Formats: sequence, structure tokens, C-alpha cells
Amino acid sequence: MGKHVVVLGAGIVGVCCALELQRRGLSVTLVDRQEPGLETSLGNAGVIARSSLMPFNHPGLWPQLPRLLKNDTVQFRYKLSYLARNLGWAARFLLNARPAVFRQTVEALDGLIRLSAPEHLRLLNESGAAHRLRDTGWVFLYRSEQGWNSGELSRKTFAQYQVPTQVLQPAELAEIEPALAPIFHRALWIQGSYSVDDPHEVVAAYAALFRRSGGAFQRLTASAIRREGQGWIVQGAQGSGSVAADRLVVAMGPWSKGLLKTAGIDLPMAFERGYHMHYSGADGASLTRPVYDTGGGYVLSPMARGLRLTTGVELDACEAPARPLQLDLA
Repeated sequence: MGKHVVVLGAGIVGVCCALELQRRGLSVTLVDRQEPGLETSLGNAGVIARSSLMPFNHPGLWPQLPRLLKNDTVQFRYKLSYLARNLGWAARFLLNARPAVFRQTVEALDGLIRLSAPEHLRLLNESGAAHRLRDTGWVFLYRSEQGWNSGELSRKTFAQYQVPTQVLQPAELAEIEPALAPIFHRALWIQGSYSVDDPHEVVAAYAALFRRSGGAFQRLTASAIRREGQGWIVQGAQGSGSVAADRLVVAMGPWSKGLLKTAGIDLPMAFERGYHMHYSGADGASLTRPVYDTGGGYVLSPMARGLRLTTGVELDACEAPARPLQLDLA
């Protein structure tokens, strides 16, 4: 294997890949059009979630489809023209909600997620960002008995894969999160999970660790990739230069599909867009951990900049103009 690797994309995935390749003795150049952590790693809920082994397309999706396809929920919205261009992907996505495929997907996700918390704990310490970590888990909120019952598959899956949880009655929920309005029928505290108070700053700290360890960072808008001999050439947009590598990691999130197509690789991929906004709690009210309102379809996370509200999924092109209706609904 060649000794020089270029990692395209300086979000949390790309930076972690760059650090691990560097740890294994390779020469690594990290490439992005912006400074690290300023794209999709900027606005997430900041949860290092042991519970994130449930794919969106699980067997419980089918009875929810009529409601979701009305296109008016916080949980899920779509641009009809985008969905029409990706009908093949959508059909495969729904077919993969079959129980057999669901079980395979959960098994694979669990294998990855079990690795993530120990690796983040190590990297947070090595990068000097451990002060941003909370070990209070996060909480799923249920507004009704019907909502609680609809989460049965998730709870069974968590139990099967040893995700530690605790059921909270309203009084117990009020004890750990007194600022929440008393409107929730029940809650599930996901333990063994962590959260951070600024995802962007965590990525920036990891990237700084990569640079201190001898890694190179280059600003370049990658527009095409091509094979050259045994290696790769990454071409910058509008004649802005290029970079050569023995091996290539493409970690550009939703932009990966278009870039890979320039090398003849057709990735069957669509992507989740979402929105976030920061708010101040009335009279200084805040939270001690992220909460997921399963009925409302949003996550509320305490961040360095305030309470961050993040919405559910929107299916649309990654460069399409923002449509913050989900945020308004949330």
C-alpha cells in the first residue's frame, strides 16, 4: 500500500479517518473547501449515541408511511422533484425495511457504534477537548401511551444489543430535567451515551491534533477524481490546482456521490438534510443533556451557544436552497 493518503472532507468522519491513518504510520493530507467542521459536522445535536443503531427504514416504518408522505411533519419532509429523480433509491430504501435486512443493518451499525465512544473519549483527551464532554446520556420523551407503544421495537433492539436504558415516570423525569414542561407521559433515559457542547469545536480540536502530529491540511474544492497509474489525482474546481495521492478516502458526506461519479462510481445514495437554531430558555432555563421529543420530532441540546433545536429529515439536493419550514414547525 502506498504511504501517502489524501482524505477528502474535514468533517468528523474525515478528521477521524485522517487521525487513525496517521496513527498507523501513513503520511496523510486532509483536504476540504473550508476549515474543518464547518459543513455537516457544524449543526448536529452533538450526541455520541450508543442508541443510534436503529436505521430510519425499520419494519415500523410501513404503518408510518401514510402520515409521513403527507409531507407536513417535523420528522420528515421531502422535495417531490428530488424524490421523483431518485425513485429507484427510494424503492430500495423501503425494501430494506424488511425484518431480515433490518437485523443485518442493526448488527453492522452496532459493530461500528460500539467502537465510537471509546475512540471519542481517547481523542477528546488527546486533543484537549475533554471539557466539552457530558456523560449524562440523553432522553427520549413520549407524549402519550400510543407514542410509548410505538417505540417498542426500539426498546427491544436496545435490550438485545445491551444498550443501557432506564424508564422514567413523569416525576423521575422532572427530577433530572426540571426545566421541561410537564407534558410527557413517559421517558426513556439512554445511558452509556455522551454529548458535547459544541460539535464544531470538537472537530476543530481533532484537526488541530492531526496537524500537531505532522498531518497536512489543504484548502481545495474537489471537483473530480481520476486514476493515474497506481494512484489518484484530485482536481480542484476552476483550475485551482490538484493534489496527488497513493490512496484516497472520500468522506465528503452528501457531496461524495457527485464526486465519485467523476471516476465512474455510481453510489446508490440519498442524504438527510436538516436544520438547527439556537435559543435562550425563558428565565435562564436549560437542560443537562439532550432530549428527543419523539412526538414533536425534534432534538433539543444544551450547547455553548444556548439550546440547540435540530429538526428531523429533509430529502432534497444537498445544494438546494434552505427551506426552514421544519424548523418553524418544531
